Amino acid sequence: MHLILHVGNTKTGTSTLQRALATHRDVLRRHGILYPKSGTSDNHNALLGLCGPLVRSLPREFLLSNAGDPQALAARGQALWRDLSEQMEATDPRLVIMSGEYLFGQPHAVLVALREQLSLLFSDIEAVAYVRHPVSQYVSVMQQRVKASAAIAPPNVYKLRLRARLKVHLDVFDGNVRLRSFESDALRNGCIICDFMHEYVPDGDEMASKVHVTDVNRSVSAEAMCILQDLRRYCWPEQDDVFTPESNRARHYLAALEAQLPQTPARLRPAISAAITERHRIELDWLQKRFGIALHEPTPGPPDGDDATDGANSRDLKEILAVDRDHVTRVLFLLLKELLARRSIDAATSQPEDCTSPAATTPSRRFPRMPLRAARWLTQRPTAH
Repeated sequence: MHLILHVGNTKTGTSTLQRALATHRDVLRRHGILYPKSGTSDNHNALLGLCGPLVRSLPREFLLSNAGDPQALAARGQALWRDLSEQMEATDPRLVIMSGEYLFGQPHAVLVALREQLSLLFSDIEAVAYVRHPVSQYVSVMQQRVKASAAIAPPNVYKLRLRARLKVHLDVFDGNVRLRSFESDALRNGCIICDFMHEYVPDGDEMASKVHVTDVNRSVSAEAMCILQDLRRYCWPEQDDVFTPESNRARHYLAALEAQLPQTPARLRPAISAAITERHRIELDWLQKRFGIALHEPTPGPPDGDDATDGANSRDLKEILAVDRDHVTRVLFLLLKELLARRSIDAATSQPEDCTSPAATTPSRRFPRMPLRAARWLTQRPTAH
């Protein structure tokens, strides 16, 4: 039995791919392909529960629901294994696909334990992964990070260590590792789902149009990243690394504001981008030599002005990203304008009926309510220069 084990890595369209495969299990099954159910999750990160106490990094969803209890992780792994065995017996597939981005970068002993367990069911295991340039990976990681925390890694300490991690996979899976570039011009039709289906699934091109979902993680603009970081820093400092309804709503507000005031794609300042690329030069050369994958540095932002500070050491996105601080302020106050308008409508609609105007009784549907604490921070925060 053949297993395609998609090991990530993170920020390479994994959530979108997993959602597509999970949503269209029936389509895959009709073609003899099993994407196993795993509780309520779209992924198979619970495979780590089969690997004992040596696991280096735990899935975020597991940490949130089980507080890192190793016995709970083991129970989830055993439940996934039972479900996998039962589903394989019931469907008799010609190919099984499993996906877990937290498998990437695990220690050698963990992957060996996983390989030994999977070998009980599969005679042919092929590990596959997608990679992207360290600069775009750093930006994407920070975009995800500010959704739940103000704490980010300074650019000068960021290191992917792709070569070391991939060498572990090559060793454990006897060289049976396939790598693909996540750059849009390298993906088939510029789409992670189309690319994966074409490369790894029999009749994949035929099924690609049927196995499709919109991107799960929408990119965040440079201005939105800066504002979200300050919101997390000043409004919810006690809830670090926690997704809150309030910060999620703020992110949706900022996305909606792009129709009124265009925002800037998140790009690093030129010197920072160049420094990250140079720090990964050996890794990039190895990827090209070993896998034939040439990753290209994304286009950086415009040249820095004479008054620019050195942001390589900074944890402030306004010093790291190529972003106009005045434009950040304009977006911030446009957000404030919408919040004040919403509060005015709420106040008007709370008055007795004979005291309200028709306009005041029509609540805004574009922006849900934001907590008073966030609105106070926006009104009290001084303008950034």
